[in-house]
Amino acid sequence: MSYFYNKIFNKKISSKGLDEDLKTYNKSRNSEDCKSFCQAPFKSLYFGNNGKVTPCCYNRRYVLGNISQENIDRIWNNKKTHSLRKALKKNNLSMGCYICEQQLKNINTSSVPALMYDGLPPENQMPLVMEFEADDTCSLECVMCTGEYSSAIRKKREHKWPHENIYGQHFIEQLQPYLKNLKDARFNGGEPFLSPLYHKIWADIIRVSPDCRISVQTNGNILNDTIKDFLSKGHFYISVSLDALEKNLYENIRINANFEKVIENISFFRDYCLEKGHYFGLAVCPMRINWQQMPGLVKFANENDAKIHFQTVWFPPSLALWNLEWKELTEIYKTLERAQCETNTDIEKANAQSYQSLLSQIEQWIQTAKQIDFENFETYDVTNLKKRLIDNITKWCRENITQEHEEQLIIKKYINIIEKTTADFEEEVLKKCLKEILKTPVEFIISTLASEDDNQIIERFKAFIF
Repeated sequence: MSYFYNKIFNKKISSKGLDEDLKTYNKSRNSEDCKSFCQAPFKSLYFGNNGKVTPCCYNRRYVLGNISQENIDRIWNNKKTHSLRKALKKNNLSMGCYICEQQLKNINTSSVPALMYDGLPPENQMPLVMEFEADDTCSLECVMCTGEYSSAIRKKREHKWPHENIYGQHFIEQLQPYLKNLKDARFNGGEPFLSPLYHKIWADIIRVSPDCRISVQTNGNILNDTIKDFLSKGHFYISVSLDALEKNLYENIRINANFEKVIENISFFRDYCLEKGHYFGLAVCPMRINWQQMPGLVKFANENDAKIHFQTVWFPPSLALWNLEWKELTEIYKTLERAQCETNTDIEKANAQSYQSLLSQIEQWIQTAKQIDFENFETYDVTNLKKRLIDNITKWCRENITQEHEEQLIIKKYINIIEKTTADFEEEVLKKCLKEILKTPVEFIISTLASEDDNQIIERFKAFIF
């Protein structure tokens, strides 16, 4: 975790103004879980492909430690982990819990990711949940993905060397004492079914803790005898990524995928989960290129006894919905609102609720877009546009950072990033780019930029201004 991010978000985000939302959020939770806004830091560890360990896959900003420098036991019991636990018991979401805070503000209380960690036994000496995004091995080049999560993209699109293999045999050995207590092991990619690392971990889990739930987020393109053997021995809970029901559109989003094979594999995974009584789901990324598919995907999920989950695409901005102008978002909202969701079965009711949460999120984006619609940047030249962006960041820092010295360091860092990033742009291109980034909420710019090293910050910033 960068020094700057810790300092920026070390100021408590007050729950004032969120009291009613917090009450709604806690209504369906048991008294034990309600002791903290989120149970993740008390029961979970997430292992990222860069070696960073965080409390969950949603909060990647507040890093508890790095597996290349510390062992699991030390990370689980260190000062940073205890600080996060203490903060969440006070409903303080300032330590990287940006996504859950936004869902709460958007009145999507049923979609707050923190709920994924409810329902587990009381606080334990060891983590009960482990999440792995420790291997980027993947054969697809999805348009909304990056080389951080796909080895194919890293090699073919970004032309970079493969990631360093941080999770070797020493990590497998470290895991052994924790596996017997594990209730839920969650695997993301890359593509989990292609990962030799995950195959080793699954074999150990099945041997040591045969009742442990093994949750896999797959793109659905891989199903062979090895995978079927794992499925037959373990308790696998499966979610398949599916963003369109039209072959060409699907394959243009999930580059290198085969639509017919995915649909066939979905049938296999559905039957497997139904027979075992396990969760089966579909993960969908609504974007500019596929939002019209959402009603059909809900219907498809209902027909396949799958719970649908809509994943917000924040990045890259060129594909995202959240940064569209309010008139365009309003048309999207009106079109999607006309769809009628069946509510006869429990699955249909759950999917209708997820769909309504998507609509609520779009509605919130409309209100945000309307607030900035009055801004007219046509009269600004490049110097004024850049100054306006720096002023926005400076204002935010001064309102949210308590120590003046730290405030100045952070402001200087971001000014340097802006200058370095925009140095190679021609004036007219830069003018157009800066107009676009000025429409972006400053909190989102900062929360994104604050989490990476300098080179990654520059890459992401360029994507923003494009």
